[in-house]
Amino acid sequence: PDFLFRNAILGGLGVALLCSVLGVYLVLRRLVLIGVALPQASAAGIAGVFWLTGHAHAEGQTAHFVALAGSLVATFAALAFLLVGRRRAGVPAEWGVGALVAISSAATILFVAVDPTGDLEMSNLLRGELLAITARDLLGIGAAMALVGALFVLFRRELLLTSFDPEFARTIGRRPLRYDALLYALLGGSIALGVMNVGPLVVFGFLVLPALAALRIAPGIASAFALSAGIAGVSFVGGFAVAYRADLPAGPVGVA
Repeated sequence: PDFLFRNAILGGLGVALLCSVLGVYLVLRRLVLIGVALPQASAAGIAGVFWLTGHAHAEGQTAHFVALAGSLVATFAALAFLLVGRRRAGVPAEWGVGALVAISSAATILFVAVDPTGDLEMSNLLRGELLAITARDLLGIGAAMALVGALFVLFRRELLLTSFDPEFARTIGRRPLRYDALLYALLGGSIALGVMNVGPLVVFGFLVLPALAALRIAPGIASAFALSAGIAGVSFVGGFAVAYRADLPAGPVGVA
């Protein structure tokens, strides 16, 4: 408990594992671009809350929870925007993603510019300041991992079936919309929590890269989840060790 980097290593590793498992579904559904947009929208939500409340992330747990609420609201609002646009006939999904990334990036910069107390805080957030993870943050990440793990075990077949063939799932009595909603809820909540603790770059990197690598070499879907988690774990822990010795930010090194 008194190890200086305990929270940073365990918290960052938890987010990396969480994202790597959900990332397999993201890649299977060809929603990788959504993984680009949602972390950026989450960061914009946090920056907006810092500006509106005048609080910095380090000022206490109240400010932390308010910022987390901003992250959740912005993430789910962006997810709803993308899903509605995706269902409209004749509108490519890339249009909504491109618009959302541009607007979210601009909003993040502008919120920081008009909030003189938030510049350093947002800079730390955007690069993934793992050393700021507290024991309470660690409990939140652990609870999210337990929830995602339980739902993954309970509904893994339904989630995979609706990811591959929603029409067939409907014919055998499954409800694709119900499992789509479950997956998007897990995805949105995990991204919002992850961005709050490790930053948008780390979340996006571990959502996409381990899953892409695992699906290239895995002999089956079940092994793809295990491989993705293994790649994420090795990358994060190895990246943290390299970053410690080279005096570099641990999150970007883990992604690289």
